[in-house]
Amino acid sequence: MVLSHPLRQRLLFALGHRPATIRQLAARLDATKGNVAHHLKVLRDAGLVHVAETRQVRGGTEQYYQRTARPMVVAEPRAAGTAAMLAAVAQELDRSPAEPRLTLRHLRLSPAKAREPQGHQRVP
Repeated sequence: MVLSHPLRQRLLFALGHRPATIRQLAARLDATKGNVAHHLKVLRDAGLVHVAETRQVRGGTEQYYQRTARPMVVAEPRAAGTAAMLAAVAQELDRSPAEPRLTLRHLRLSPAKAREPQGHQRVP
């Protein structure tokens, strides 16, 4: 499963903010460039990231990767993907500033309610 590795989840989190190069991602995520490149290839092959921009630098080409979609929705969560996502969140919290915050919200809807058109209601 593409999303079953914590580093892939962390890469998607990181690329949700702005495009980045392999070098920038490796530094931000405290990973090797080779490891980041491998997991970006898996994400790219799955259509979850793409090369948003290329730049010529000192005889080479620098590629900036970006997530293909801002929101990520997993239609059918699986145990491995959920475990990897939570592990990635834990790793991000460990690397956050002194007082990291995490807010989890749950909403349970019946299948019929989930299919209803979404409207906005004013709360008095």
